[in-house]
Amino acid sequence: MIQRIQSIWLLLATVFVFLTMQLTSYVGADAEGIAHFIKGTSSTVLVIATSVVGTVSLIAIFLFKQRKLQIKVVLFALLLEFVLAFLYYREIHLLVGKGEFAVTALLHLGVVLFLLLAAKSIMADEKLIKDSNRLR
Repeated sequence: MIQRIQSIWLLLATVFVFLTMQLTSYVGADAEGIAHFIKGTSSTVLVIATSVVGTVSLIAIFLFKQRKLQIKVVLFALLLEFVLAFLYYREIHLLVGKGEFAVTALLHLGVVLFLLLAAKSIMADEKLIKDSNRLR
């Protein structure tokens, strides 16, 4: 039943994931010179992947009574975030011309950081519970 800072980390990760759907991560041009803006709604695959990562992160918040399951869900969300980063990479390399990353591309690093901090906090709580049970 301990639920502390990991709720904040998971909420921030969720907010950052859903922000990537609205904010541009990359601006580039195709072979004809037409500008393209890459964000979470640029393709169906990105929409689905971004939505899944955000939803899994949000669900993890409410699993506080089952810390072992919660840590597995958080690590799964972290894996999905790396898959999402690969999908962005693939989408960017479909553009032939040069482009630039936007500052908002750093939101993905924030998601990874917040998921790692949440996992660390959950493991610390699990250790605290084990230690307190051992003392009884």
